[in-house]
Amino acid sequence: MPASIKFHESTFKMNGLPAFRARPEVEFEHRLKTREHLAYLQAEKLFDVSGPRWGQKTIDGELCYGHEYLGCLLIVRLKTASGKFNLSHNKDGAFDRHLMDSPVENVVYSITSKNNGLESTHFFRAETIGLSSVGIICAALALTVNLANSMAAADAAIAVGETVETLCGIETTVFPAVGIAIAVLAFIGIWIAYEIGREIALNLIFENRSSNKALTLVDQAFYNIDTNPPDLPVLLNHLHGDGFFEYYDDAVVDTDNASKFRGIGVSMKFQKEDGSSLVICIRQDIYKDPHYTIVALTKDDKTSAQQVYDSCTSGRLVTEDYPWGELVVKNRLDPQGFMQYKFAGIISFNDVT
Repeated sequence: MPASIKFHESTFKMNGLPAFRARPEVEFEHRLKTREHLAYLQAEKLFDVSGPRWGQKTIDGELCYGHEYLGCLLIVRLKTASGKFNLSHNKDGAFDRHLMDSPVENVVYSITSKNNGLESTHFFRAETIGLSSVGIICAALALTVNLANSMAAADAAIAVGETVETLCGIETTVFPAVGIAIAVLAFIGIWIAYEIGREIALNLIFENRSSNKALTLVDQAFYNIDTNPPDLPVLLNHLHGDGFFEYYDDAVVDTDNASKFRGIGVSMKFQKEDGSSLVICIRQDIYKDPHYTIVALTKDDKTSAQQVYDSCTSGRLVTEDYPWGELVVKNRLDPQGFMQYKFAGIISFNDVT
């Protein structure tokens, strides 16, 4: 039976820290450093974790592969979905024998990035046939990097199959699920290959970092955005934690390679529990200066996201904190990138301190 791997789920988890709650730019810089690290793996073709430039270490009783680059650390784990086997069981080859003897096995691959005082993890769940643990990790790493370069999923799958065959000597068919790239984009902040033949890249992350206030995304308007918008309403609950890390609900809008001659636009309306709302609008096209509007509305004001977008014809990018009652809005988009059709960063809702 030919070897194959079917990636059917892709997720992302960011471990926030209270010390950085009011500094979303630190989190986004963490993602960009992860992006640089993955770009280095691609340039050096370091997808074979059994090679000499990867190390091994046991963490929390589980054997992991690790790679360090400019103070950034990537940690790779692999286990069966049942949790029965992980890389620690491969010291005597038991994990690989199980994988090769099983007609089909469901596995969970994860890659954790540690840098800038933070850590984040990207997960793939996959169904494998005829691949060893190193072959599975090689495929998952290669797919992560190819998707991070904004390759279409079908093209990325072909490239991954070629990589696995080259490094592992196994002809492998790769099946990526629809929408699998979204979590990869969350992991790296902005596509690696934005500079190469891309006109517009956009990844706006709206995070609720309040300790006790929930928000709801109630309305939205887009121009020249080619990704599917989230279904409304979207509840962004207040932050929650596990005693050490913090986790923030978010709403994300992303696209790439849109035409700068047509421009691009995003308008998002968020509502508090008391019914008051706030609209954040970004509008840019080649014939006009870039515009940014943030408008607070009273409970009875029915102004829509589209109406705010239509009137967003002036106003510079505002990166100063914007007070909104007991909350403050922190816009950490890069002004230089904003002028170059690279709209990426975190806009967060924080408690007033």
